[in-house]
Amino acid sequence: MRKTGLVGIYKIECFEEKLVYIGQSINLLGRIKNHKSALVNNKHVIKMLQTDFNKFDFTLEIIEHCDNDELLHKETWWIDYYLHKNYYLYNTVFDTVNPPKILSVHKDYYKIIDRTYNLLLTKQLSLEYLDDFLSSI
Repeated sequence: MRKTGLVGIYKIECFEEKLVYIGQSINLLGRIKNHKSALVNNKHVIKMLQTDFNKFDFTLEIIEHCDNDELLHKETWWIDYYLHKNYYLYNTVFDTVNPPKILSVHKDYYKIIDRTYNLLLTKQLSLEYLDDFLSSI
């Protein structure tokens, strides 16, 4: 059985780049501590997040407390909130069965892919940066 504590939604935010990671946990303090430890020790599994953490200032904070059965709904709401504020998300995963198709963690957010593609086209996102991200899979 997993350890439970404060339940809710947290974020890891890079203000300079308008990037955010939204997460949910049944043990918020432990989860944030794990993220912080991985980032400080240069071992975070999201390589793009790690690369940015090494260059920019970040905040890690709890943004909402909720019940266990509300976690997915609340996480999705916060992802949508930041997308509408023109933030980009670290919350992406790659479909390794049919590369190079990029999928969002939440299937309704394919616009993340459009934004990433447009950033590449307009050279606002470097290929080196994307390469770092792709090498994390």
